[in-house]
Amino acid sequence: LTLATSNSNSLSFSGLETEKGKWHHLAVVHSKPNALAGLFQASVAYVYVDGKLRHMGKLGYSPSPVGKSLQVTIGTPVTCARVSDSTWKIRSCYLFEEVLTSGCIGFMYILGR
Repeated sequence: LTLATSNSNSLSFSGLETEKGKWHHLAVVHSKPNALAGLFQASVAYVYVDGKLRHMGKLGYSPSPVGKSLQVTIGTPVTCARVSDSTWKIRSCYLFEEVLTSGCIGFMYILGR
């Protein structure tokens, strides 16, 4: 799994094994520090699988310009695609402006099962 906020800023995670044919809940939380802390801290990305924190790492935050749309790709961009036998189906996808807590992520997983 690779998260990218720009062409030059990405974070890759390995070891996200999933069972074929089984439903999984994936949550990515990207928190940015407040304006003052931003001078001293990097933003952090958290990856949860089935309600449990699996990985975290520093990932630069890419703010959306006021009045402009934010472009998001869920899946693999064509320019990065590799041949693979993996097939994914997305049942639903939600984007929140607020940073969700680990408790909230766990609760959403339980509700989705």
